[in-house]
Amino acid sequence: MDLDGNFITTRDCVQTILSGDSKTFLFSVTDIGSPEPVFGLNITTTHKGKKVKYPLTIEGVRQKTKNITDHDLNVRILQANLLKVARENKK
Repeated sequence: MDLDGNFITTRDCVQTILSGDSKTFLFSVTDIGSPEPVFGLNITTTHKGKKVKYPLTIEGVRQKTKNITDHDLNVRILQANLLKVARENKK
């Protein structure tokens, strides 16, 4: 992302990052019906000639799974609210 908040798109992701600076990485993923996504990447840093490799794994959730989970959670919240109202009406 540049200073104006615009995303910079390239095939190669080579960046210079200064100490204390933060970076935002944006990935676009296409759902093709495969299992839940797991993204793996390696970040390699070089400082004063020393290279360090940082492996990173990010587990994701497919939109279909998220929708089902969100629906189930909303049903539980509604049920809890209905029970609360019913208990309050009995008083």
